[in-house]
Amino acid sequence: SPTDSPSTYRKRGEGSGNISWGYANANSTKKKPVKQLYFEWEYRGKRGKTYVRSHLKEQVISMNEAKVTVIKILKLLAYNPKVARAVGLN
Repeated sequence: SPTDSPSTYRKRGEGSGNISWGYANANSTKKKPVKQLYFEWEYRGKRGKTYVRSHLKEQVISMNEAKVTVIKILKLLAYNPKVARAVGLN
């Protein structure tokens, strides 16, 4: 039955999000571009792309693969003021 298989989608209302790699300093002539992990999200009509700090990288990747609710991932990333506002932590 489908309930036994690991979830590949989040339920309606849990928000949406995915992980992408981007480059910091991409347009800089002085610094070499640095590959960084970002979490792109949409939650309650708000959306954003938030840098994932290196010490949270493995945790965010595994949470996203397990399709944990977006709000739980965003609470980890709430050091970003835009995320904190979206989650309602300020």
